[in-house]
Amino acid sequence: MHLLPATPIEKLWWVALLLLLGGYLAGTWLNRKRSKALGFWLQSGLGVLGSKIQWKWIGTMSSGAQVTVRDARKPFRQLEITYLLLTRELAPLWGIELLRGKRDLLILRATCVSSRRPSSRSCRRMASCAIRWTRTRRTSRGSGRDV
Repeated sequence: MHLLPATPIEKLWWVALLLLLGGYLAGTWLNRKRSKALGFWLQSGLGVLGSKIQWKWIGTMSSGAQVTVRDARKPFRQLEITYLLLTRELAPLWGIELLRGKRDLLILRATCVSSRRPSSRSCRRMASCAIRWTRTRRTSRGSGRDV
């Protein structure tokens, strides 16, 4: 069987296909690496919040996870921490999301022991923790400047 030489259009298609495939593999690797690092970071701090911790992947490991802390220590009854990672597997979609200002997302949901509304002080404390986490994730290591 004799193969015909590829036309310039066919060569362009092959290059595009290989770039998409390489981008998919690199994006999957990057998201899995970020998910693993974020999982270790969460695991290191969850022990002080409670002992019954349940992990559930959202989609695949490279998409995100939901962590539930049942019978949490006071003032909480239960905590749910969800993190969702950007779609890095498809480079064009990743670029569009970055241009639109989307980033990885960390969601905290707490159920308090008492039925009264939490004080504004505890809400500010939780918000400042989330903001601190966002800032430390966005600064490059050791340089102190935004990435």
